[in-house]
Amino acid sequence: MVVVHEKLRVKFLEHQVMKDFHEDCGALFPCNWSRYVFSPDELDSILTRSLKFYNGSNPDKRKLAWLTYIDLVGHMVLAREIVNRRALLGFCILNNLLFDWEDDLCSLETMDELIDEINDIVLDFFPEKFQHQVYSSWVNCAYCYFINRRFEIKEKVCNSSEEMFHFFRLSDGGIAAYLIALISVYDDRDLLHIVAQEYTLNLLMKPFMYVNDVFSFNKEITEEELANQLMILLAGTNLSLDQILKKMLVEITYNIDSLKLLFPEFYGVFIFWLRGNLEWSYVCSRYHKKE
Repeated sequence: MVVVHEKLRVKFLEHQVMKDFHEDCGALFPCNWSRYVFSPDELDSILTRSLKFYNGSNPDKRKLAWLTYIDLVGHMVLAREIVNRRALLGFCILNNLLFDWEDDLCSLETMDELIDEINDIVLDFFPEKFQHQVYSSWVNCAYCYFINRRFEIKEKVCNSSEEMFHFFRLSDGGIAAYLIALISVYDDRDLLHIVAQEYTLNLLMKPFMYVNDVFSFNKEITEEELANQLMILLAGTNLSLDQILKKMLVEITYNIDSLKLLFPEFYGVFIFWLRGNLEWSYVCSRYHKKE
């Protein structure tokens, strides 16, 4: 099996490259960036529950990292009215739980344990009419992490076709799980129907993943992770870094235009969600060690 990271012509992305890409993407996701303000009690609830199964050496450092993820979640919901604030807290906690699991910082070692905790969070924080959809989507996301751990699927997929890579990343990135959980925050079953359509997720996947992969590149090349579109293109084509980034921006633009045409009533939600991912990916401690 060809090892992607050993074929790379570019080992690290310079700060200016990331800054320029951030500005270009910001122009494609036109909405006002601001931090969503939780009350002290809400923030304490999120952090306490998020650290329940943390198994690392520095909980205070991890708590600061969680604050960047909470900023991401908060910005993602600014586009529409928040109907259920408790569901918003549960959304943050689910997100943090799977980040700990993926980063091997979670004391839950078996899949059954993880699923039980997902179930408890869903029952505690989400309205009954949405619990089945939220639970199913986050369990599917968790299984993706479990299968990758057990069979190293991520590394195998990344040395296969781009189609297989995209299929894996759609699950690995948790796009469906994120959006379905947000539906209960908005209390909008119409959005649930839209999100359930495969082509909607595919249109959202490229902008989300391309942005995430650019800013996570330095972390992932250092740790020899391979599930990164930029990494695959740098290793498998003769295109320069500048050409690849421009190609990504063209594809992002096409998908955004398609979303606006096909789903004008939800375009604002999608744009805020993509902008939240952009800002988080650009500054978060998980990728840039600014804890």
